[in-house]
Amino acid sequence: MPDFEKVIYESRPDHHVTANFYLPEGKGPFPGVLMPCGHSDNGKAAEAYQRVCILMARHGLAVLCYDPIGQGERLQLLNADGKAGIKGSTTEHTMSGIGAWSLGNQSAGPYRL
Repeated sequence: MPDFEKVIYESRPDHHVTANFYLPEGKGPFPGVLMPCGHSDNGKAAEAYQRVCILMARHGLAVLCYDPIGQGERLQLLNADGKAGIKGSTTEHTMSGIGAWSLGNQSAGPYRL
């Protein structure tokens, strides 16, 4: 079974992203794949995403599977009870995107000051 490592990186200054990095067995270098998740409350921990990442690693690909804003370990907005997470797996990144658009930016694209 391919190993995976839990990682946290900054995609933009002070914007942390949680991810799993799956590595094939053997000595690299290996070709790499970015595996974005979507539409699951638990993000990269969803069984379907883990299965496809493991399958790709078994076939010699290094895979970085990351949590989108508002899914998995990246809950950022507070609900009415003051707890992290708003109902709906895509609600937080939709809300972040709308806020970015109003500033002439986008949450899923190049960062502009």
